[in-house]
Amino acid sequence: MSNQDSFSVYLADDDEDDRMLFADAVRRISQSITVDTSNNGEQLLAKVFAADPLPDVVFLDLNMPRKNGLECLNALRADQKTQQLPVVVISTSSATEIVSKARLHGADYYIQKPDDFFMLKQLIETGLRLSRTGDKAERTFFLNHAVSQPAPPDASRE
Repeated sequence: MSNQDSFSVYLADDDEDDRMLFADAVRRISQSITVDTSNNGEQLLAKVFAADPLPDVVFLDLNMPRKNGLECLNALRADQKTQQLPVVVISTSSATEIVSKARLHGADYYIQKPDDFFMLKQLIETGLRLSRTGDKAERTFFLNHAVSQPAPPDASRE
């Protein structure tokens, strides 16, 4: 990632350790990236809808209290202000039905949370890079420990 310009990331995750690891990984990717964290979906949505300008990307856990990740996705995609906001789901699950639901509800990417910090950093960096391109032709959807480069385009996403 380039350090030339600032980049704003919002994260919603109810696990405090995961929020701290995520923020640490992002800081190691680039000092120019600011991270704003929320511990539930309601808090995240309040911050996003009040933001001016919007964050550059939202990372969203699925299993959270108050509003879960899918409810947040629905709210973000239903509002004209946030319809095009890149959203990366980050979850421990790799179950096909969960990944499919995230895509159906409007997630741009899905990251399976890895067990080690280096892999977390690498996956976040990939998610940030992909969300910055905005080029759907270069996008992959599911990112996990096996992904090091973007996969071929998924025609079903167009």
